[in-house]
Parts: sequence; C-alpha cells; structure tokens
Amino acid sequence: MGRNRTSNHLKRGHRSMGLPKQMDMAEATRGGTPQLLQHGLQHISPDFTNSGIDQYLGMVTDITVSDVEHQYLMRDGMPPPLDFSFVDISSFISPDSTDANIFRSPTMFPDRIHASPPPSPPPTSSNHSMPPSAPNSSPVPVNPSSVPSTMAGGYFVQDLEAVAGVQEGWPCFRCNPLPNAAVYPKTGRLYIEGLEYTLNNHNAWESWTPPSTHSEENTVAEDKITVDPFRGNARDKLMVITQSFLNRARDTHGSSPTRTPGTNGRQLPNNPTVTGFQGFIILPPSNVLEYLLRAYASRFELYYPSLPACALSPAELMESSTEKASSLLLLLMIAEGAMGCPSIEARYLTSGLTEACRISLFDLLEKDVSLALDPIMLRSALLFMNLAAWSGDKWHMDVNLLTRQHGMYISMLSHSGLLNYSEMACPELAGMIDTNVAWKSWKEYECRNRLVYSWVVVDLELSLFHDTPPKLSITDLNAALPDLEVLWGAKSPEQWTRSFEAVYSSPSFSVHRNPPSLNNVFRRFMNRDSHVLKFNFSPTQLRLLLHPLQALVCHLHQCLGCFFDSGNDRQAQRLMTQLEEVHSLLQQWYTMCSRCIQNSSVFDPATCAGLVNYHLISLNTITYFPDIERLARGELQQDTFQQTFWARVRCVEEAPQIWFHCGQVIRLVRAMPEANKPPWWAGALYRVALVMWATSITTAHGQSNSVSMSAVVARTFPDDTFAIDGLSPEDTSITRYLRYREGVPMLSKQNGSMVSLGVPGNALRHCLEVLEEDDANMRLTDGIKSRLSNLLGRLKE
Repeated sequence: MGRNRTSNHLKRGHRSMGLPKQMDMAEATRGGTPQLLQHGLQHISPDFTNSGIDQYLGMVTDITVSDVEHQYLMRDGMPPPLDFSFVDISSFISPDSTDANIFRSPTMFPDRIHASPPPSPPPTSSNHSMPPSAPNSSPVPVNPSSVPSTMAGGYFVQDLEAVAGVQEGWPCFRCNPLPNAAVYPKTGRLYIEGLEYTLNNHNAWESWTPPSTHSEENTVAEDKITVDPFRGNARDKLMVITQSFLNRARDTHGSSPTRTPGTNGRQLPNNPTVTGFQGFIILPPSNVLEYLLRAYASRFELYYPSLPACALSPAELMESSTEKASSLLLLLMIAEGAMGCPSIEARYLTSGLTEACRISLFDLLEKDVSLALDPIMLRSALLFMNLAAWSGDKWHMDVNLLTRQHGMYISMLSHSGLLNYSEMACPELAGMIDTNVAWKSWKEYECRNRLVYSWVVVDLELSLFHDTPPKLSITDLNAALPDLEVLWGAKSPEQWTRSFEAVYSSPSFSVHRNPPSLNNVFRRFMNRDSHVLKFNFSPTQLRLLLHPLQALVCHLHQCLGCFFDSGNDRQAQRLMTQLEEVHSLLQQWYTMCSRCIQNSSVFDPATCAGLVNYHLISLNTITYFPDIERLARGELQQDTFQQTFWARVRCVEEAPQIWFHCGQVIRLVRAMPEANKPPWWAGALYRVALVMWATSITTAHGQSNSVSMSAVVARTFPDDTFAIDGLSPEDTSITRYLRYREGVPMLSKQNGSMVSLGVPGNALRHCLEVLEEDDANMRLTDGIKSRLSNLLGRLKE
C-alpha cells in the first residue's frame, strides 16, 4: 500500500512532535533514578518541601479553562499517550482496514499555528515608491520586491555594504572559512548615523507601510495581547529621552551630527534631507510606533511573557519613577518589533536603537549601580541580549557574546535576589482579602518570577545555538515557576478571581500554594517522582525543564571530548551511558509534553518552540555539531571526520533518529505563522541543514544503512517513500521506519514533490528553499541564507 502523503501534508493537521525511540520505556526507567546522573544532585538543599510541592500538585485541578487563545484542529477526539513499547511486528505485515490506522492520531496542528494575528498596519495617506537601487540597498542579497523602502538618495549604500561585508565574521553559524587576517569595520557608528537620518526623513515615515506577508486564513480574529495607543505627552517625553540617548551614543562613537553617513565628512549635493539636518531627531508617528509595539508583542511576548493581563500601555510605562529606564525598555521593544520588518527604515531603526540603548544601558548602570536591582532594567538587559544575539550583525553579536556585558547582566540577575524562592502573601484587610489588592499583589509576584524564567529561556537558547554551556546553574533557580496562563492573562480582578477558583478549586486566596521552583521540579524529575511525572504542567513550565537537560548534554560533551582524545575508552563508554540516560530523560519530557497537549483544547506557539528545542537537544545527544561545522569549513577532512566516534558510530547507527529529529524541526518551523516565529527560527534550520548534510556523507559510506542504497530503493519502490518532514511522529510510516527501518525517508517540497536524502547537497538546498518560504527577510535570516548558499557553491567546486 502506498504511503506517499507528501502532496497533502501541509493540508493535514499534525499532532505532537515527540520521539518514539526504539526502546521500551518501562525498561529505560526500570530501577528508578539513573544511577550515574543522580550523584551530582545529592547535596542540593531543597527550597520547597516535598509536602509543599505535593500540596501544589494535588491542588491544581485539571481544568478546561484555556491557557492560551490559539485553537488547533482535532479529529476523532484526543490522542492516547505515546507508547514507547514494542508492538507485535505481525500487526505491520498485513494490516487490515481496521488496523491500518492504529498509529494514526488526530491532528494537532493546522497548516499554520493560529497564534496572535499580525498587527494592522498604520493608515497611510500617500504612496511610496521603490528606491532606484533597491537591490544594492540591502545589507544582504534579498528580493527587492520584499524590501520596500522610502529612503531617497544613495547615501545608505556604503553603510549597508559594510554590514554585508562582515557577515562571515559572526561568532556563530560559521560553516564557511574566514578570510586570512580579516579586519572588520566597526558598524556601531554607522548604525547611529543611519538612525539619525532615518528618523529625520519625515516623508518616509509619513508614508511608511509595513509589508503584508500574512494571509487571513493564517490568523485569528481575536488578538491575545493588546497595545494601548500613545496618550498625553508620552511620545514627546520618549522623544526627549531618545535624543539624550542618541547624544550619548554620538559621544561614544565620535559621530558628528553634521556628517553624512558613509561619506567621510563630505556633504552630498542635491540631497536636501541630508544637508538640512542639524542633529535633532523626531520619532516616527504614533501609529507607526504602536504598530511596532504590536509586532513586538506578537513575536516576543509569546515566548518571553512579561506583560501582566497581556496588555501594554506606553503611557503607563512612561509614568514610572525611573523615566530613563522605562524609556530604555520601550525603545528596545520598538527595536524588537522593527526587527521583523524587511525594510531599510525598519532595519536601521532596529540597529540604531539597539546600539544607542546598549550604550545607555551600560551608562545608566555605571552612574547608579542600584538600578541593577530594578526589574525594568533587568527586562531591558534581557531584551538587549535577545536583540543582539539574533541581530545578524557582527558588531552586536560580538558585543553580546564576546565581551563582559553578557556575563555582567547575568550577574545582575543573580545578585538581584529574584532567583531566591519567596512565598506570595495577600494582605488581609479587616479579616478579609480585597480582590483588587490580591490581584495586584499576585501580578507583581508573578512578574518577578516570569522575568527570572524569561532569562532562563534565553540562556537555554543561547547555549543551544552557540554550543556553549548555560550560564545559569540549576542549583540557583529557586524562584517559583510561572503560574498558569489563565491567571496571567486575566484582564480584570473579577476574571482573575473566577480563574483562581477554577484552578485551585477554592474561592479563598489563603489556600493558594505557590508553584515549586525549577530546581525542585528537576530534582524530582530526575528521581522519577510519580507526582511530577503525572502532573499536567503548563507549556511554559515544561519548556523550562529543558534548560538543565541542555546543561547535562553540554557537560557530557565536554567530558567526552577529553576522554576520546586521550584514548580512555572505558571512561568514554561510561560517559556515553550517561548520555543515553539523558536521552531517556528527554523521552520522558516528551511524554509529559504530549500529555499536556492532549489534555488541552488549545495550542500555544511556546509549545511549538519548546518542541523545536527538544528535537535540537535530542540531536545533540547523537551528534557533535562543532565537528560538523569544522567539516563544513574544511578544517576537518572528510576521511578524518568519518573516523571520529560521532560519525563512525553514532551517525551510522542512529541515522533514522537523526532524520526524524531534523524532519520534525522543519515541520514545526513551517507550521509557525510568519508573524509569530521566534527570532532564532532560521538558526534551527541552519543546524538541521548541516546535520543532515553530514549524516548523508557519513551514512553513504556505511555498510548496513546506506542512504545511497535507500535512494535506489526509492526509485524502484516509490510507494515506500514518505515525507520525514511532513508527517507527525505517530504516523504509521514514521513509526515503522523508526522501529523496523521500513520505508525510505524523503524531504518534501511545497509543490508535493520529494527530495532524496541520498545526495548530501539536497539537504542544504531543501533548507534554503524552506528559508525562502518566509517573506519576512530578517537580517539573521538573510545571513544564514548567504552562508548556506556559499557552502553549496564551495561544495560544487
């Protein structure tokens, strides 16, 4: 029976994205705690008594109140929990009509996850035209039609060429050799100058329209996060403080307000916009700023929530006692929102504001060290780190990753006291707890906890995509986990009270038990505590549990590198056993995540991001990505790479698992709507592209699992092919392949055609095509496209 379902895989929903590993889960967990991993946790002092966590886990009832607002499609009810045990092979040999769909589950995803809809573009009164040299005005090769611009003249060309010239110098995503003794220009000054002239091109902002790249069927009518308009003098106050930040940045870079960027001090004739500029800036109109804040909310807040009641009010934020800190946070939000807009103005707004805020953030902390304990400053530092890490600009990437600023901000968080566990106490008034007071106290308490764990998520992502150990230790993460989304999203005291009663089965706030800390949950997770394994954690809480698992993988990789090089095979084998135990813990994590999804009638993009992180961490347990990048750069010869342990043993024996995890990452990225993709989504495709490429090279020389032989089988028996990146993990084709090596995995294109994995270059070309499917050309996305294209070009030579 044919199993080629690629032609309609984008029309079908997808349920969960886990890993049915080729092992019996009961056998994997037999004996309780993994013995080799538990010793390091024996001396961790508990921050929350076991009885306390038991009370919390027992009190939170299973409710149907939606955690989030994003519906997914279901067929035939909820799917059963994943079964990791072996199935009788006879059920696969001759399945009848009733058993043919035994592993087929109701769909979980629509073609696109219905998350927060893109913000409505601001109204415009005039049309703009494309610049005459749009293709040359982009910092990277992009489609001119997808990069609208209203900037007149060509004085930005030199600046943007300078940005494009340093792309290969990124401290990460390095698959091409660097030029010898490369000297890279300092682009920070160019960004400040570009920001000045961009902001003062008033005609550009009056007619600026963000590109519309979202169709109606990929959005929902109800917006989860609301952004209030600028009221009163909020915009004027923000403009004054922005001017002071810009002046400070000019002093730092030695930039003159009368000098045209990219001209070395020469004035450009026939350019009235430039010659009339005297050094003062005017922010874009309020409707443009509000659009960018909504774009920030739809792209950032879904993954790093910090807005109580899911509402952002610029006016209230500007009324804070620390005006400069609040303005800094607001400007970074605007920069984050502009990062996903593929226009020259938006790109320079992002880069310029990021650079100005970087300097002012450091300057404010240097002048008043007490601000290091201010949650607003900690949120600003978090936003800057996120912006810099995924900016696609070498200057900001280096500042964030290679200087002390990254470590300084982590130290700020550690010394703020927010990592410590604390109980929330609602004040009693005349023996009664006022609802308004209780809600306000809970929001303040929850904001602190969510700020801490937003840092944890960013720390996880930086570790995962830069192949470095996390900087935050699990032993320090003692703050209470974020509570349920239904409480966080309540927009009134009355709604919060009703949700509180539904969650805790009591209208009395005195019975409230704070959630446990991540440290406590992880220790009990390692010990296979039944209360933790059976508890229905929220998607946000489950995603946080990946942080210590990633730390374990990084630690074991470092140890394995030492012992493999020293020839101590016995010790290396012990470490490999521990790595297998971490893999077993990841499978247990997926089981919990699958149950969480099954018990909910809604879906959250944060769940999708967590599953992508899960698949990438799982890939790290069976591959070693730094060696793969060294192979791509030519620093490691192919014959030498194939003799390494990871290529010789893991890539050959675990090839089906590698294809599976890579395919699921591609499927998840495709499922994310463009307006709500996390900033690192292109980096995820970059990693799976190189992993699939290296695995194709290695397995093509294997004896038992040759991909080249699979390609021959695919041509001879086309009905045995299936789309590894288009089917859910519980699909019959994937289940048979993972357990019995039946079938031939292929990659699927949008037009329904299939791509063989037998040719190493096919994986690179396929991921490039997936990157092209997204119309929002972020600078990071363009840089990764350029890298993969250069790698393909070198392979053809």
